[in-house]
Amino acid sequence: RIVGVRTNLALHKQIIQAPAFVAGTYDTSFMARFRFDVGANTSEEVCHDLAAITAVTYLLRRRVGSTVVPERMKTGWHRSARRLPS
Repeated sequence: RIVGVRTNLALHKQIIQAPAFVAGTYDTSFMARFRFDVGANTSEEVCHDLAAITAVTYLLRRRVGSTVVPERMKTGWHRSARRLPS
């Protein structure tokens, strides 16, 4: 089976056909409000993958981690060359 390069041409086609885009009433938040129609051309497997990716992204963004400070930065010596002599 030979397949071509995957593109986001379908997304761009839907964007330029969106009523708000055609009417010229779009702004910098247009993509946040835009709903991409996955449509019938997308396999069920791809839909499941998209759902899994979305769930993982959501969980990772909500995760709160501790800040890690490299050992060399804890002592302040990394800034010693930048200090002006007194």
